[in-house]
Amino acid sequence: MEDAKAFGDPTVYNIMFGPDKCGYNKRTHLIFNYKGKNVLKKSDLSYKQDGDGTSHLYTLIVKPDNTVRVEVDQEKLYEAIYDQELLEIPGPAYQPWMSHDPEDGDLNPPGAYIRATPARYSADSDDIFMRSVIGTYAQEGAECDEDPVTAGPVNCKPNGNFTLDKSSARALATEVLGTHAGLSGDALSSYLDTYFDKAWGHFDVMQTGSIAADKAGALSRFLLSDQRIQLGEAAF
Repeated sequence: MEDAKAFGDPTVYNIMFGPDKCGYNKRTHLIFNYKGKNVLKKSDLSYKQDGDGTSHLYTLIVKPDNTVRVEVDQEKLYEAIYDQELLEIPGPAYQPWMSHDPEDGDLNPPGAYIRATPARYSADSDDIFMRSVIGTYAQEGAECDEDPVTAGPVNCKPNGNFTLDKSSARALATEVLGTHAGLSGDALSSYLDTYFDKAWGHFDVMQTGSIAADKAGALSRFLLSDQRIQLGEAAF
């Protein structure tokens, strides 16, 4: 780039690759820029830097058939045809009107949508934090057919894919910082203004405007600067 001083989070790149550690969050980044969007794997690559105090050789091999291989110290960490491993960028959130056919009248009125909490979060003994995230803050994705005339969405159904956009994540953070850090009023607003955008950028690495709802706990702990705090998860 022409001006190295301008390098930072917004800088456009073709490939981001290598180990990344921020607090207790550790992973090996593998992100490609594809048609202007940053696209990474559906699951994180493991982190190999812990504990030994030595340097490691990270190698990325990209072949013409889209096969990608990641090696650490010349040992395979990951290999696959990359276009089968891309993270799905969330589509628009499901809205009740999507599945409403005016000809159905009262049989299928707008607003009939009832969110189904995934079974693993539904019991009182399960993850009550995630149950709150899904029930109060998350958006549920939709699977739709395309109207052949208007090209608009028809026959839409909720797909069980829950995400948080930036505004809903900030609303969640407001609650968590209030209940777990005792912040309120101007102190809470100042804290969010100072730290929320940085925290959000750490998790929305593709800059799609949304993250998977199951990242809510990690995002909250990042903001609290306490990776061990109990938020209400059954298995934490």
